[in-house]
Amino acid sequence: MHQAKDEQGRFTSPNPEPLADKALSVRVPVSIDQVVRSLPNRPEWLRDAVIEKAEREGLIQQRGDTAEVTLEDRAWLDADLSRLGKFEPYDWGDIDPLSLGEPVHYEAGRGLVVGDCQEE
Repeated sequence: MHQAKDEQGRFTSPNPEPLADKALSVRVPVSIDQVVRSLPNRPEWLRDAVIEKAEREGLIQQRGDTAEVTLEDRAWLDADLSRLGKFEPYDWGDIDPLSLGEPVHYEAGRGLVVGDCQEE
């Protein structure tokens, strides 16, 4: 696999976001070093490995995702909800919460769709 270069002879990223000016550098065990250095596409492989780990740990938005995870979203997703059963349910008074707002459903390729729900 051959990686493209820009007009100054620097390697370019297949990702839409530009590459950082400074390279990351890290030492690894000898056995890992030997395997990685033997790869024909070592820079791309290392770049993808770092990106995949950052995505998996929720540090960055996953490539191809249309939904952006905010810091508030991350706080809710990581929150300890184990004690929720100890709280009283919310009192809606005379209002039926199911009658409020628009219906919402998920469609692959579109994400959450509001008010456009079709009965199947």
